[in-house]
Amino acid sequence: MNISFEKFEKPLRLLLDEFEWQEYRNTGVNRLNGGFTHADYEDFDNEWVYIELKWGVVDGDENTVHTEQYKIAISDLLDSTLAVSKKVEKIQDA
Repeated sequence: MNISFEKFEKPLRLLLDEFEWQEYRNTGVNRLNGGFTHADYEDFDNEWVYIELKWGVVDGDENTVHTEQYKIAISDLLDSTLAVSKKVEKIQDA
């Protein structure tokens, strides 16, 4: 199956926003000054969309950034029967 980025761009943006928010709380950086999470699209193939998550703390002298790689199946991303929060649960380590 050949698929264009445009087909999943909007569902991907919604997924990344929800993933960032959930990881902001899950990592605990929401309790720290300068805590952040940022999820971004890296690449895709015929089966997967690859995601990079950066999270950490940037505040004054503290500059700690973690980078993690994830993926989600395109079929899960495009599944209109799944709520965005349920799609986030389908994200896997890459």
